[in-house]
Amino acid sequence: MLKQIILALILVSSIAQAATITGTIYDLDFSKVEEVLVTVNSVPEQKYFSSDGSYKFELPPGEYTIIARQEDLLAEENIEVISEGNYVIDLFLFPSFEEETQLLDEEESVPDVGDGPSSWIWIVPIFILISLIIFYFLRKKPKKEEKEIIKEDLEKLIQIIKKHGGRTTQKELRKELFLSEAKISLMVTELESMNKVKRIKKGRANVIILI
Repeated sequence: MLKQIILALILVSSIAQAATITGTIYDLDFSKVEEVLVTVNSVPEQKYFSSDGSYKFELPPGEYTIIARQEDLLAEENIEVISEGNYVIDLFLFPSFEEETQLLDEEESVPDVGDGPSSWIWIVPIFILISLIIFYFLRKKPKKEEKEIIKEDLEKLIQIIKKHGGRTTQKELRKELFLSEAKISLMVTELESMNKVKRIKKGRANVIILI
């Protein structure tokens, strides 16, 4: 009986300290993606089928990996929940290279019988084509409506940089905005294209300077 009471208290305590993780799932055109399976490696594992392009989880403090899948598209985001509260983590779906990786592993495991180099005649053009497709989508500008959606976030980002004396790191921006690393990077890129900020690589960190 005492053991059951203790387990119940632990469960209630973890629920009380749980944080709410919400977000929107986008493709590379900044459009919402519907019918996506989202999972998080909590204990037990939680799964959420997003029919409208958004998701929601309740998680206690800890480190987690959120994964969203739709056919050959994949988004993976590592997060750390420090305390209870509301966290907004948007996910961006990118083409998955799992099949290509498996193909390379199979090619490497085949003994060299003299015909090995001919296989690269097909593999190299495939990777070049995939790289060009990804480059095209990354350079493609979002629709006007989507630009208006993130305009407020861009203003917040600029204000945070000003608050830090016109210079801060990309990591600090993520902490204050509670946004995913991918979205912060896209926002900084957008501001760079507008000639409002400059990004400098310093070691493993990116220093953002207000122009």
